Amino acid sequence: MYNYNFGTFNTILKDMGLKELQQDWLGNSRLTLLMVGIVLIWKGAGYYMIIYLASLQSVSTDLIEAAQIDGASPFQRFRAITLPLISGAFTINFTLSLINGLKVFDQINVMTDGGPGFTTETLVYLLYKVGFNEGRQGFGTAVGIMLLFLIILLNAIQQRFLRSREVQM
Repeated sequence: MYNYNFGTFNTILKDMGLKELQQDWLGNSRLTLLMVGIVLIWKGAGYYMIIYLASLQSVSTDLIEAAQIDGASPFQRFRAITLPLISGAFTINFTLSLINGLKVFDQINVMTDGGPGFTTETLVYLLYKVGFNEGRQGFGTAVGIMLLFLIILLNAIQQRFLRSREVQM
């Protein structure tokens, strides 16, 4: 899709007469991270939507009907009933997407090989590159341990934020 010579995007742009908009989507350091991000969103959207859908299906219709009878607007019903009941799905999805975002490897390896320059190099890709390709297992292990502590730290910050929100509600 992103290939400069025969990729889908550039072929469509050329066929539409917009040849000046053709780009090296993965070779331009300003666009590469965005293009990898689009692939990651496409890859994970269905997974996270299933969690949201399961959470939405668990919302009791009796509560929504009672609020509707009491005269609550659709926005008020969503804010007061649906949103608090599906907040667990937000927590789970945020945690999973944070962890999955920190451990992105395969898309980076296949699409950009960490480039151009080092713009798409993640900690996991760095771990692989120095630990396996360069044979510096000690440095790779140190990167892995730092990744572990980073995930623990970010998860602790998230949990503290969520607990403070629960106290306010």
